[in-house]
Amino acid sequence: MLNKLSIAEKTITYAKRTGLRSMQNIPEGAERCVIEAHKNELTHEVWGNPEKLKEWVLSKIEQLINADYVSELLDRNIVENSRNELVKAWGNLVKQDFKTSKNPFMQLKILDFITGNLRKNNKSLAPILRVDVFQDALAISKKTGKSFKKVYTGLLKDTKYHKINVAEENVQTESVRGTWYTLRTLNKSESVKSPVLAQKIQDFIMSISTGSDWCIRNRYRLNSEYMGTKFHIFVDDKGIPQLCLTAVDDAGKVFSYVRGKEQYKTIPKEYKEVLNKFLEKHNLTDSLVLDNEGFTSRIIDLCK
Repeated sequence: MLNKLSIAEKTITYAKRTGLRSMQNIPEGAERCVIEAHKNELTHEVWGNPEKLKEWVLSKIEQLINADYVSELLDRNIVENSRNELVKAWGNLVKQDFKTSKNPFMQLKILDFITGNLRKNNKSLAPILRVDVFQDALAISKKTGKSFKKVYTGLLKDTKYHKINVAEENVQTESVRGTWYTLRTLNKSESVKSPVLAQKIQDFIMSISTGSDWCIRNRYRLNSEYMGTKFHIFVDDKGIPQLCLTAVDDAGKVFSYVRGKEQYKTIPKEYKEVLNKFLEKHNLTDSLVLDNEGFTSRIIDLCK
């Protein structure tokens, strides 16, 4: 007890002697969250001085916005569009939105969420940007105290929030719980007539695919290869996408894409069971899968 008191007394004495703030003097909020998140980068001389801390935060914001989020596993085009340019768009938004424009700590907190997983050794992409979802998430986060990250990602995956036509089917086996989502992207002519709806559908597909390494997380691929395509995506009860089927014919019985969470690895046994039951329930066991060379195989064979 004496040692703890001695340390506390020394901290107070040091703060008084230097004129720096102690952590006890910083209330809960975005500023304190930033200090705790970047404690390995900040000295007491910086975070203990409000002006120096603000200067550091503004510099860090620019560093994050203008960084090159290179990946050893992603095509450079995807890095540019779904990492670098998207991060810049987020940066512009947080600096211009009236709720965050005067609060650099909140700006950095959001950008930490946006960029936190964009590493060289993974295929992660920046979260898609929806201004309306961003503004609602800020309001809900402030009202409820929930983290912006949790609220924003939750809204993006909420079909009722998007107001799009999605069929949902709950699944429960001995080892797996989750939901199948079935929806169709608009074809080219439909997208021209209803561009807002087309983007909402794409946004939803990209959002519920987050956590996989599927190519459909990229809008370019959705616009080029998957227009007018029927999707069946299974997401487990932890929000992780585990299965994806894309049907390319009107009857929905010819598939071009059948993947587990990691697209070039075998689908785990427990999810093969989920896939098998889904195919049987929807009379799809005789469906065909086309590969890149034009060969076909029965979809049910993938469940063996």
